[in-house]
Amino acid sequence: MLRVLERSEDIRQTQDAFAKIVENVSNERIRTRIKFRGGPHEDWVFWIPSVDIWAHFGLPPSQKANKNRYWNVFGVGRPGNSMRIICEINSPFEGINRRIGGAYAISDDGRRFILHRGNFRGGGLTQKDFLSHYPEQKIHALDGDRHSIFVQVLQLGSPTVLSDLARFIHEVGGMKGLI
Repeated sequence: MLRVLERSEDIRQTQDAFAKIVENVSNERIRTRIKFRGGPHEDWVFWIPSVDIWAHFGLPPSQKANKNRYWNVFGVGRPGNSMRIICEINSPFEGINRRIGGAYAISDDGRRFILHRGNFRGGGLTQKDFLSHYPEQKIHALDGDRHSIFVQVLQLGSPTVLSDLARFIHEVGGMKGLI
């Protein structure tokens, strides 16, 4: 059984490990403007050409309303001057926040997972549509005081972590009609 992490220290450790995996496999850091509803926000992104994705890990820009979360944004294609976000896989700093799409979880045997609830803002993709059309198996996890359905983005430490992340990002982009 998976359990969504709630303690700030557990979430931070998982956030750091998630970011480190991407940083270690990226070929280049590129400065770009990340476009979003309140932005753009200029910052560094990691470019991974082998799977055609870019990633940014950090804190929400000042224009974002919800600051109680990590801001992990992803897109496809080599970063240029300005890049569109395909999806966010965020987690609150602590506790449970079901309005945030991402969640970090741990199994009974200590394996850590990056999950997504399937709720996206923008792109016309509803949570119901995403969960019903996402091709991979959905998983259940103890989510605070209830069980919730998630999509597994990746398992930390898995040999397929990079391809799993890329598959998720490309699938979301395809469903939103952005790729």
